[in-house]
Amino acid sequence: MAMPARWTWLWMPAIVVAAGIVAYLGSFQGVFLLDDMRHIVENPNLRGFASFWSSLGGDDRPLVSLSLALNYAIGGAWKPANAVPEYLDWPDSPFTGNLTGQWNHAGLAKLASYALQLLVGKKAFLGHNLPLLLVIPAVVFLWRRRAPYLPEAIFSVAVSACVWLVYAVGSSNYAGACLSIRWFVPLIAPCYFVIMLLLREAPNAAVDLGILTVGGIALMASAWPEGPWRLNLLPAQWPICGLTLIAWAAYRWRMGWSWVQAAPAEQERPQKLAA
Repeated sequence: MAMPARWTWLWMPAIVVAAGIVAYLGSFQGVFLLDDMRHIVENPNLRGFASFWSSLGGDDRPLVSLSLALNYAIGGAWKPANAVPEYLDWPDSPFTGNLTGQWNHAGLAKLASYALQLLVGKKAFLGHNLPLLLVIPAVVFLWRRRAPYLPEAIFSVAVSACVWLVYAVGSSNYAGACLSIRWFVPLIAPCYFVIMLLLREAPNAAVDLGILTVGGIALMASAWPEGPWRLNLLPAQWPICGLTLIAWAAYRWRMGWSWVQAAPAEQERPQKLAA
């Protein structure tokens, strides 16, 4: 019996996330897999730039080989220098024991707690990018309406979830001395793509976006004097986030907990791109 369409859309993000985890599962300990021994460890062309350039014409992955050759020339290892523990082992080193790119957690419970804090903790990515709180309700709204570009929206969220989970598994230092998780900055683009689709389907969601944007501007204004590179929490972070969420909840309570759908004529997906 064929699976109902609604379940197909529901399982698609889970499949993409699972595929991303499986794809990276063997790499968290930094070991060489499959043909890595032949292409990397036993490849003499990567141990010097003269031999590398002479073999470049027959290399089927020149950029990867160039990266590996640079790593070996600089640090004498295939990994980047900042991923080799010996290079970061000095008295009072803040990097000892928390290198990114390998398993860094005592168990699954610790991993789950750390992954959650990456999104909603003291250095939360969502907490420092308040408009992105619209993304999950936006996807639910788009899915329930079977809106145009729904597959693209689901794919955007699924890829973002994969990046979040992979970083959560392979790190433990909350991206170091910065306000938030700086490695998640590229995820802002797909998230705003989903928000754009929400505004296309429900123009009145612009008020929600405006409330969260004002809160985000106030939060970043409080960070301006010292800049983003800091270890301590912003003094006004919790008050600003709290007031913003209260204002957003009050608005939604007054207006109702669902967005108004745009007129049908505005939902038609173009059948072909303009030439």
